[in-house]
Amino acid sequence: MAERYEIRRHGYSLVAANQQATDMISKLKTDSTYSIQVTKVRDSAAHNRAFAYLRLAFDYWRPKKFVDKVEINLVNDLRGFLISNGLEQQAINALCRGFLKSLNHKRAGEFTEKSFEHFRDIVTIEAGFFYEVHTPAGIIKKAESWAFKNMEQEKFERLWQGIRQACWDLVLHQTFSTQQEADSAADQLMKFD
Repeated sequence: MAERYEIRRHGYSLVAANQQATDMISKLKTDSTYSIQVTKVRDSAAHNRAFAYLRLAFDYWRPKKFVDKVEINLVNDLRGFLISNGLEQQAINALCRGFLKSLNHKRAGEFTEKSFEHFRDIVTIEAGFFYEVHTPAGIIKKAESWAFKNMEQEKFERLWQGIRQACWDLVLHQTFSTQQEADSAADQLMKFD
């Protein structure tokens, strides 16, 4: 694996950006040719801010629904089927609502721990950064990686704006009056890291 050093452009020259790069350059032979790969270093502060925002939303998030959309759709399809076969609509509606409420309550009692990794995936998908996987059960969405080294700064800026909006829409609007208040709270979290 190639070693990585940080350099900066100064006029028409490249100069060491830190002591490690200075040490490396001093070891190079004069009048020798070297091949380098140039990549722009990402803004780590923006990456840290995105994680602080996500942690803020995770801290305020309290799971309420333990029945997913697929299950709700299945119960609604069954409800429609039963009604179309002549069963009394009001009774069927009440039974289906009661069943979903009971299932949600039962699962809430089984719930033991929130998962930051799963929360991050949900927010990332909500932000629009996902890819689709075909499975026997149908197409599912998988969150894209936030890997610092694999994402250009421009794409990360779009991810950050999507994460900020998704955290607001899913959780933070219930606690803060404005997104700017949530931004300030996330900034405070970063100061403690």
